[in-house]
Amino acid sequence: MDNNRCERIAELLLKENEINKIERVSTLFNCQDITACFDYYDANEVPLTPIEKIMYAILTRVADCFNESYDSEIQINFSPQEKIGCYRVDFVVEASFSDDKVIIECDGHDFHEKTKQQAKHDKERDRYLISLGYKVLRYTGSEIYNDFDKIEKELSKLLDIPLGNTVNPAAGDYMQPSIWYVIGLGAVHRSHFLKFEANIPELPMRPLTLYFGMPLTQLIKQDVANSNLASQGLANLMNRFRFTYLKADESSFTTENAKCFKDRLNFMSFVQDNFGVCPIKTTEDVIQLTTSLAGMAENVEEFYLLISAKTDIPYTELMGKSAEGMNATGSGDRRKWYDKCRSIQESVKNNLLFMYGIVAGIDSGKFVKFTDFTFNPLEEATEKELAENIKSYAEVASALVSLGAKQDEVFEWLKQFKQFNLDGLSFDTETEGLGGYEDITPQVMSEFQAANEWREEDHPRGKDGKFGQGGGDNEKDRKADVEEKISKIKIDFTKDNILPELNAGDLEELGVKSKPVLLKKTVIDRNLSQHPDVEVEDYEMMIGKALYDADAILPGNAEKPYYNFIARVSGEKNSVVLLEVADNKDNFEIVHFHWAKNKQRRTLEKKAERIKEKS
Repeated sequence: MDNNRCERIAELLLKENEINKIERVSTLFNCQDITACFDYYDANEVPLTPIEKIMYAILTRVADCFNESYDSEIQINFSPQEKIGCYRVDFVVEASFSDDKVIIECDGHDFHEKTKQQAKHDKERDRYLISLGYKVLRYTGSEIYNDFDKIEKELSKLLDIPLGNTVNPAAGDYMQPSIWYVIGLGAVHRSHFLKFEANIPELPMRPLTLYFGMPLTQLIKQDVANSNLASQGLANLMNRFRFTYLKADESSFTTENAKCFKDRLNFMSFVQDNFGVCPIKTTEDVIQLTTSLAGMAENVEEFYLLISAKTDIPYTELMGKSAEGMNATGSGDRRKWYDKCRSIQESVKNNLLFMYGIVAGIDSGKFVKFTDFTFNPLEEATEKELAENIKSYAEVASALVSLGAKQDEVFEWLKQFKQFNLDGLSFDTETEGLGGYEDITPQVMSEFQAANEWREEDHPRGKDGKFGQGGGDNEKDRKADVEEKISKIKIDFTKDNILPELNAGDLEELGVKSKPVLLKKTVIDRNLSQHPDVEVEDYEMMIGKALYDADAILPGNAEKPYYNFIARVSGEKNSVVLLEVADNKDNFEIVHFHWAKNKQRRTLEKKAERIKEKS
């Protein structure tokens, strides 16, 4: 900057004898910024204060830096001394890509915050401007003089100016612009972009690719051109592969002999094949020169190998060429290519899920969240290979279960392999005895032993002290009584039903007096809708079996007199009837009834234990 310019800065921007400030302004601002400030001042004669003139230069630099990088439709504009309502503000900054308008106030010590009245006036002024939708930034004179970078960063953040962070690699927005300019759309914020990145260049080159990756076509453009040139050169050499010439004396080229010599050459060309015979004179000699093509094919192949290397596509896949060498199948190259494809699939999966959510929600106007999808397999396995794979995974699953893993979780793990088509299978994880327990602990083992231990009372002896067939007379009488009560159950699905009274032993266990058992029509209707798995013809049997031949009566509710009557119908099947045994009602009322597997039965048993412990 020349001396005259420094003198003008000293005269117009700064106070007298503030040499340090003059030098700082001179080094941080270029001549263009200062000139713009002077030109505006000279043209409009706006009475800008020294700190307002420096702010003008700062805003000029920010706007020029952005406007030179983008189309004219995306611009940052500012104006000083703008009148808004009853106030005149120092600067109004607007951006075509943002709805936000920013007001910048330069707070000199003489006119701002010096007295309580001045501070009150500034606050009232800010509240009014904010109510109109403006954002207000205030800077003191010392901030304007000494911290230009802070002002630029705050302004850029407030307007979301896409200058981009190219300085701090630790920041989350490093090399991530806020806005892109799309032809036909204008300025588009980064929140509206799904970036599919590949072939990311070195850091200094990223702005040249608009902060995306290098197009693959651009990376291999020159190599493709070279390979085409090499192929064409080889084809041209094939046209000149063999050259034949005839030695003759000088008389053959004289005018009078030229026609005869030309005819002779045409004849020689005509018979020039494996079966032609051409007589020549003793003074003539026929010679053939052959161009060597040794190594040309290998040289052409090298260019295609370069393309293969840059695209990560194996040469055998790129050119459709079979693998060379003894016992070579190309499986290694193919597997490498499939691994590459899988990595590409995983890199774009999240973006595709987001795209599917947008497309699926077009009609409703709501985003539909997709959690996962499966790509088609890159290589179809044969039936034999698929069967072997299923067998291998099944063996792994069996080993996991033997090590203590939960069967339900193992089966869910198996189902995630979509190529096995296991989604349609329903795995029964229940087994008799200990197999159905989630964890075989010492407590579980003792419960199992207790449930299966010998009980003398369950096996009555005859008068002679021996075990009789069928458990003795008492057992026969009990069974006959049960069968009689079950036979009396005749359910009418159109009305309430009264069932036989409970067994005397069960009443004694519950500590209640005998009452009729009531099955309401509302309970029947509810059960028909909630449990379609229960056949209508089974209602009488399952209710009778549970109520009058129960092998377990368990409390079902801690607050209400509900009891689960459970009877095992088969190895895995149990009949469950939930009965309300209330003192204040004329009947015992059936609340619910259904089939239950052993696992569900154990759940009811554990629930009953918890209820007993609380009581």
